Amino acid sequence: MYKKSLGNGNKPEELSQRCTHGYVRTTLQTASDLTLSIVKKFRLRIYLSAEFFRNMRERSVPYYSPF
Repeated sequence: MYKKSLGNGNKPEELSQRCTHGYVRTTLQTASDLTLSIVKKFRLRIYLSAEFFRNMRERSVPYYSPF
């Protein structure tokens, strides 16, 4: 007979659902941010390597050139 809900009147299920939803959203946000940074790094690396190989081809010197 004596069922008391939480102080603010929310049912425990609702509260836990909201917490889980917020956690999932922040996790997804973090994951997307991480993916974006990885993509940016890869793009930069690909661009730099392409630039490097282009310069090497223009100079047309062997990779291990004797100094």
